[in-house]
Amino acid sequence: MEEEAEKLKELQNKVEKQMNMSPPPGNAGPVIMSIEEKMEADARSIYVGNVNYGATAEELEAHFHGCSSINRVTILSDKFSGHPEGFAYIEFSKSQRGLPWP
Repeated sequence: MEEEAEKLKELQNKVEKQMNMSPPPGNAGPVIMSIEEKMEADARSIYVGNVNYGATAEELEAHFHGCSSINRVTILSDKFSGHPEGFAYIEFSKSQRGLPWP
C-alpha cells in the first residue's frame, strides 16, 4: 500500500510540473492575485484547442513566440490519469486583443 501511495505521489508531482511549466520569474511560492490582476492576466491569455496529446509546453511556446513574449504555457491534464486533455492556455506578457496573428 505504501508503494502505491509513493507511485501516486510521483504521478501527482509530474502532473503539477506539467501544469506549471514556467512560473513568473522571481517567484518561488504560490501567486495570490486580486480580481483585477486575474482579469488582466485573462486579457493576456488565449485558449488553444485541438492540442496534440504528445505536445509539450516548450513546443507550444516555440510555436507562439512570434506573437509576443510568453509568461506561461499551461497544458491541462486529467487529474486522475495525468493524460493531457487536448487543450492549453497561453499567457502573454502583453494583451493580444486587436492584434493580427502572424
